[in-house]
Amino acid sequence: SITPAPGDDITCTYTNTPKVLVTVRKSLSPAADSGTFNLLAGPTTVASTVGNGGSGSTLVPPGIPLTVSETAAGATRPRCRRCWAP
Repeated sequence: SITPAPGDDITCTYTNTPKVLVTVRKSLSPAADSGTFNLLAGPTTVASTVGNGGSGSTLVPPGIPLTVSETAAGATRPRCRRCWAP
């Protein structure tokens, strides 16, 4: 936040950094499984209490390792994967 005074010259520079859209999608086997999960991309919860086919997305900076994980929203065993944003 700035408070310009009369006659001040102000230059603002915006740097646009492209981001990668990461989508986390839950696939259950069998598909009729009633389990529900919270899906995370890094520390961000992208979907809460989703079942088979549920998904959520977030934007992340490119080239940074990202852990994709799930937590149980019911009586399930979570799994974790490590992936990289291109």
